[in-house]
Amino acid sequence: MSTKPLFLLRKAKKSSGEPDVVLWASNDFESTCATLDYLIVKSGKKLSSYFKAVATNFPVVNDLPAEGEIDFTWSERYQLSKDSMTWELKPGAAPDNAHYQGNTNVNGEDMTEIEENMLLPISGQELPIRWLAQHGSEKPVTHVSRDGLQALHIARAEELPAVTALAVSHKTSLLDPLEIRELHKLVRDTDKVFPNPGNSNLGLITAFFEAYLNADYTDRGLLTKEWMKGN
Repeated sequence: MSTKPLFLLRKAKKSSGEPDVVLWASNDFESTCATLDYLIVKSGKKLSSYFKAVATNFPVVNDLPAEGEIDFTWSERYQLSKDSMTWELKPGAAPDNAHYQGNTNVNGEDMTEIEENMLLPISGQELPIRWLAQHGSEKPVTHVSRDGLQALHIARAEELPAVTALAVSHKTSLLDPLEIRELHKLVRDTDKVFPNPGNSNLGLITAFFEAYLNADYTDRGLLTKEWMKGN
């Protein structure tokens, strides 16, 4: 059974003057990210010129770059739609025939069918989406379907309370490096301490984040119970 392909985007920081870059490969998220980073550096560009890689929906187009090869021209022709996941041709742009591959990958598999069934890694999404994906789930959510991810983007404005979103934003440097399993536990216990976050204080939520993550793993359950009591 082959690994379903991932399509990664690293957006360039405006101050860098560099173009955005994409890469796709039939591999897991971490390996594909590592390949993308290596090829960016190999091309003579700096990783500091780019934001973190994110996984998008796999584009079903006739001018995909070759598998495993970075493309700095992709964003000249394509842009992400309003869902921030699906690629669409820019107005007035034309596909690049030099990259024409038909609608199959290097293994001869139908990319339309693969794209419809593929699961996308949550770890490649922005922090608020990673947070929302764990909300209300008994187990860590590591992958979601394309439709599920689109639903998370749509639900973000309605289901992620403003104070929680603000707290997450204020503590991005603390939360962003967390593995999904650790983030899931933080979300789960934050929900226990602040069941109605809309009525909670921003400072208290961020203080809980800090106390929780600074505590030893074995002490986090007790810490959560103490916070639930108001101690």
